[in-house]
Amino acid sequence: MPKSDGQRERVPQRIKGFKLIKRLGEGGMGATYLALQSSLDRLVALKFLKEALARNQDFVKRFHREARLAGKLDHVNIVGVHDVGKAGGCHYLVMEYVEGRTADSLMSKGGALDEELALHITVQVARALDCAHRHGIVHRDIKPANILINSQGIAKLCDFGLARETDEDSRVTHTGVMMGTPDYASPEQARAEQDLDIRSDIYSLGATLYHLVTGKAPFRGSSSVVVMARHETDPVPWPAGATVSENCRRLVERMMAKERSDRYQDPAALLRDLELAIGGKVPLALAARRSVETKTVLLPVGGHPPLVYDQWPFDTAEAQHRQKQTAGLLGLPVEHSLDLDDGVKLELVLIPAGEFVMGGEVSVEELLRRGGGERECWEREQGQHRVRITRPFYLGKHQVTQEQWARVMGNNPSYFRGAKHPVEMVNWDDCQAFVKNLNETFTGRLECRLPTEAEWEHACRAGTDTPFWFGDQITTDLANYNGDYPWDGQKGQNRGKTLPVGSFQASPWGLYDVVGNVWEWCQDWYGPYTKDAQTDPAGPDKGSLRVLRGGSWHGRPGRCRSAYRGYYYHPSYRYFNFGLRLLMAVPARGS
Repeated sequence: MPKSDGQRERVPQRIKGFKLIKRLGEGGMGATYLALQSSLDRLVALKFLKEALARNQDFVKRFHREARLAGKLDHVNIVGVHDVGKAGGCHYLVMEYVEGRTADSLMSKGGALDEELALHITVQVARALDCAHRHGIVHRDIKPANILINSQGIAKLCDFGLARETDEDSRVTHTGVMMGTPDYASPEQARAEQDLDIRSDIYSLGATLYHLVTGKAPFRGSSSVVVMARHETDPVPWPAGATVSENCRRLVERMMAKERSDRYQDPAALLRDLELAIGGKVPLALAARRSVETKTVLLPVGGHPPLVYDQWPFDTAEAQHRQKQTAGLLGLPVEHSLDLDDGVKLELVLIPAGEFVMGGEVSVEELLRRGGGERECWEREQGQHRVRITRPFYLGKHQVTQEQWARVMGNNPSYFRGAKHPVEMVNWDDCQAFVKNLNETFTGRLECRLPTEAEWEHACRAGTDTPFWFGDQITTDLANYNGDYPWDGQKGQNRGKTLPVGSFQASPWGLYDVVGNVWEWCQDWYGPYTKDAQTDPAGPDKGSLRVLRGGSWHGRPGRCRSAYRGYYYHPSYRYFNFGLRLLMAVPARGS
């Protein structure tokens, strides 16, 4: 039974700097009040830890951990935590006040949300999970009641009371006790396993999406024990007559797979499918079930018969499968390194052959709305066309570093110094000299060059059709660009310099910094796109300007998109954000 007013938890009547206005509600950890923060004249939410729980030091630790973990996360889809304190013997959190409703309250009794609305809520929570994942945090209690929807329709994930950092001591959260809510608990949560990772949150978000589109939690039972057992054993039970699209059903089923390895492996992969579903396209969870058509071609170097994959787009698991399959067929490693002496190595990764759609996936008007900038630059990438890359190749795992350049060229022209930083202040002609010296160093064993635009975009996308390989959104936690410029209204950090290579997450094919840090020269002369399908395009036969790709620390986030090609310069031009990435042709056996 709900508590009467006389049974409510005692809270301090006066807290320095705050004026309590009204009680908002109560959860498992304690009550939440609306308050006015006097110093900033703003409304906040004060969450108080229950007295009974405050006598237990484990719960006090959890309460303070919620403040510490949530305080690390600055994201539009996460309820912000501003401070933590204690007054009159009561522990409290100072949180962002969200005027709105929880996702479960949006559903009338036994009713479901419109599927499009449910997907829009889910994609926003997935973005919140992506932020948490990048900070090594697992929420462990994703459910409709922990999702707030404000008056603008923005979904915000709250209540990090059960959250845990992936490297945290599991004893803090009660070893052997199931943490979470039974209706949405992953199978590993139901077994009270302690090594939970982001895939547990993805399962719970799948159960939440199921509830939003059907009006009911996935499993029912006479007790929480029965419900949790069904999470471990039963397939997803779609109600008869449920008006849920096939695309949405497959999304939920993959999110709620019993084995962690069968789910989406990270929020970025989930986001790609959610955004495809919202856009009316077939999610990769469906497409991946279709057989992959392949064709055999002959390589000019070595005569190996690789696979040319026709199906696109594809997810991370498929990208890595193709990479391993191609390596196995060629009898070559996925990763290859060139020893430049004195302990300096240049590492490369194998990029499978295949087809993709090249060019801007977003209209010019949409780009101007989302990222601002110059209309003429966005117009240069328009004209999507199918491209077929018939030869696998090795591409530098990183942008060429200063120590690698110095080993090959005997100098370091860079403005920002650091052995592991990318080399910059190099023009296209300098890059050709670097390639020439490297090929001569390994006489007869290497065929190195700059990648063509098509090879670069194929490798950068790694099967994706989103603006960035990691999805629709970009933040300065994901790449080094100028965060003073917004993307979808969000600004970030402006570091004002290059960072060491490998400072951010690798793409599905193991490439680092294909988004930002320094621009990368390509082999091609610049020329307008054609809408005709092309095979191994290499650009115009002649021209006056060479293409750069990938964006840099100095530029807008929209310039870091996989399709962006608005940057082209005379081959003699140098700048402190111009660098390169090396391509190496697949060698013949025995080399």
